[in-house]
Amino acid sequence: MFSAQINVSALKTALNTVRSAISPRAANEINKCVRLEVGPAGLVITATSGLIAIEAHAECEAYGDEAIVVPHDKLAMVCGLYDGVLSLQFNANRRRLVVKAGKSEHTLACLDSADWPPIAWEPEGAGLALVAEGTAWARGFAVANHASQDENRYGLNGVNVERIGDEGLRCVATDGSRLAWADVECTLPIGAIAIPGKQLVPVEVARALVRSAAGGGSWGLRLGQRSAAWGQVDADGQPVNGAGRMWFRLVEGEFPQYQMVLPASYKRTVKLEGAALSRALKAVCLTANDKNNSVRAAFEASRILLTTQDSRDTSGVKVEVDADLVGTPLSTGFNASFLADALALLGNPAQIVVSLGDVLDPVLLTAGAPAAKTVETAEAVVVMPMRLD
Repeated sequence: MFSAQINVSALKTALNTVRSAISPRAANEINKCVRLEVGPAGLVITATSGLIAIEAHAECEAYGDEAIVVPHDKLAMVCGLYDGVLSLQFNANRRRLVVKAGKSEHTLACLDSADWPPIAWEPEGAGLALVAEGTAWARGFAVANHASQDENRYGLNGVNVERIGDEGLRCVATDGSRLAWADVECTLPIGAIAIPGKQLVPVEVARALVRSAAGGGSWGLRLGQRSAAWGQVDADGQPVNGAGRMWFRLVEGEFPQYQMVLPASYKRTVKLEGAALSRALKAVCLTANDKNNSVRAAFEASRILLTTQDSRDTSGVKVEVDADLVGTPLSTGFNASFLADALALLGNPAQIVVSLGDVLDPVLLTAGAPAAKTVETAEAVVVMPMRLD
């Protein structure tokens, strides 16, 4: 038996929460489905791709002791048609879920719940949770946009989580052409928590963590040997009942020793308004004529001159931005999109500091004043220049 009366907005929210664990192109139909069962406060909705599993809770009046497995897209499509309250009734003999809204009725074919794979919510070798505020986690895992999108680039296709002292973590990502990191201040001491050698969080999982944590509250991450667990926690780091949870496999691979490519100091620093640089980059990206959005940047005493040139004709753009250079002038090339992404990750700050070495040396972008040492900067993006000659 299974029946429920649920507000459609609550069901929509739960289905959207587990969406990251749905595999629309999966060979196994079970990975395109959600599992519904009755919990203490209503429905418990779970989805899994085998690499990630997400559980969400939806408050409602629900009864029964039988779990059902229904295609996520079909149920989400029905929810999108209505407001108000939905009635869910499961016919065990025909293995059909009947969804009623007013005078409308939809019948959805279900899969056999016995085929639902077991989920090991407890990661092997996991210790206590690493606890931080949701907004801090969201800023940390936002570096995922700077990781490699190629699943075959092992070690670069994830977000590395490492310890910074006894009260903080650093999330780091790179695709080989750019590098970003953001420190996460933990609300509970982490000195006694063992962090495994492999702690690469898959890119898509990191993005799901950002979405779940962005609403605030305290969230805990428990790292095991090959997998990890994530969920809302209380002030003592204990899971919050009925708040849902996530399990995912860590990426196999070794993250590069990124500190080795960072200069200890820079020969030049440039200070300028973040908004002015953002507007200039939008202008040059509109006219860049290659897939790398190539732009030449001339750093001069009181300005940065950004130019693009179409090699096929005489069209191009020239944009000037007021800036304050300390050091000798320098001209080099960049992927303009990478610079724009860096500003977005840094929160589009009022002031940007660009630290430079020689023509093809790594370039550091930070918000506000630069740190005495590169590795001491809590949030930064490193972009590799391009050879345009």
